[in-house]
Amino acid sequence: MIEPAFSDRVAKRTADPASAIFALKMASETLDVANEMYSRNDYNESFERSRDAIRLVSSALMFRDGYVSDTLEGSIAYLLERYPGMFPVEAWERIESFQSDHGTGILAFILRILGKVNKAGAQEAKDALRAASSFVDSARAEMVL
Repeated sequence: MIEPAFSDRVAKRTADPASAIFALKMASETLDVANEMYSRNDYNESFERSRDAIRLVSSALMFRDGYVSDTLEGSIAYLLERYPGMFPVEAWERIESFQSDHGTGILAFILRILGKVNKAGAQEAKDALRAASSFVDSARAEMVL
């Protein structure tokens, strides 16, 4: 049997439909909060919540299908192979590469000191919202919810 290309980046596990449904519900709620933050002109928070919604959608699909990944690359490879053309993974990669001024950990602290962080503006937040909406809508259709 030929293994999928993502097999070296993800691990097989027991499918977990309940966690998949919960993760998709959380993604939808997180997207609602992102839209609310955007309407309040809190673009940085809207951007972050949109990024979180995308991550939750990825988790939902992988829970449902019985896979896990601990890297962005693994999750993207999985989505590209399993769901070709359904999700704007290139947009997700751009969103993940944006170093926003949001974290509280040591890495966020170091990046702030080095001046390597940005505040998401209206355009970045709008692009992230668009990608997150696409992820949530596509996942809902795929999971028939």
